[in-house]
Amino acid sequence: MGEAYLGHSISEILASFFDQSKFRAKNNFSHPALSSKKKGRKPEIDYIVEHLATNKIVLAMEAKWAGSSHCTAENILWDLVRLKALKDSIDNKCAAYFLIAGKKENMDKSFQGNLFQLGTQAPLISDESTSEKI
Repeated sequence: MGEAYLGHSISEILASFFDQSKFRAKNNFSHPALSSKKKGRKPEIDYIVEHLATNKIVLAMEAKWAGSSHCTAENILWDLVRLKALKDSIDNKCAAYFLIAGKKENMDKSFQGNLFQLGTQAPLISDESTSEKI
């Protein structure tokens, strides 16, 4: 089981909480606030729920399957950054969620990296890139 198996289930669960005549759940949502003019795939939010009449996003969610090759500390942190950027760009009332699923031992491993240790500074910059050469 992996992240691909989560997709359909998460969409169905999200949809069950909202009136389908007023709201729509979407997968792999690319929002202008997350996009740049650079070439390549644009950053996406795994799931959103939007109000049909206003196109306003009311919920955003990123999901990871613990134990998959995509469930790294760096990818988790980038998921959280994308959620925060989207939330800040549209409406602070938009609900933002991060979901991690899988076996407990795999979840524990996902959060044992240096990025999640107390006192971590500048977690997206490695020591090599910040050290000054004399």
